[in-house]
Amino acid sequence: MNAIWTLAVCFKVVSFAVSGRTQNSSSATLYLVSGPEVVHAGTPTPLAVTVFGDFPGTVTAELGRGSTKVSLTEDFQEGLTSVLTLPPIPDSLTQNSLLNLTVRGYKGNTVIFTNTTTLTFSPRNVSTFIQTDRSRYHPGDAVKVRAVCVQLDNHPYKDRVDLSVRDPSGNIVDRWESTPNLGIVLREFPLSQTAALGRWVIAATVNGVADEKQFVVELHGNVHIDLFQNNGDGLCSIGQFEDRRHWLT
Repeated sequence: MNAIWTLAVCFKVVSFAVSGRTQNSSSATLYLVSGPEVVHAGTPTPLAVTVFGDFPGTVTAELGRGSTKVSLTEDFQEGLTSVLTLPPIPDSLTQNSLLNLTVRGYKGNTVIFTNTTTLTFSPRNVSTFIQTDRSRYHPGDAVKVRAVCVQLDNHPYKDRVDLSVRDPSGNIVDRWESTPNLGIVLREFPLSQTAALGRWVIAATVNGVADEKQFVVELHGNVHIDLFQNNGDGLCSIGQFEDRRHWLT
């Protein structure tokens, strides 16, 4: 029977926006800054900055925490939206680390606005979707695995992927290091005739971030049951039937 594969891809985009009005000696300046709420390791961070003024100037954005910082300065034109693409933040930070983003606008050497907000760091920069050709297997079957790796820009991921298989006790029974072909890794894992029954786990790790997929190993077969009747002189067989039994642990 040919394997049937299905794939559903869903990305969630979360953004922030800050705006304000700054009053100098002669006029008020309106501004709007928007961008992603989560910063991903190894991925540039774009910021859209609009200054509603009748003059050109410069905008400086600084992102980081402690000594880990990136920054960028760009010119802006009055009333137009400029996109500042900050360099990738180093991936030495941990999941959910908080980063400070400070944006300043200048007219010449004069600061016309400044705003600081907090963003969250995530080491995940690749989404991995693991598939198997079936959800349930029997000892001795071959488990066909496909891992699809997609970067945040929706391009295929083409670097190292580590795959591993764990039995129901959590023991790693096999592992592979692979390089995807157009973002896809294909593997086949044979189960032994004495494979443990229960829920097994396939894990795909990319840049230290793991995604998992479960499958079940079970037994089923035909069970012959003999019926006996006590006729006073002992037991005698009165028939036999076949029962389809199914076990799952």
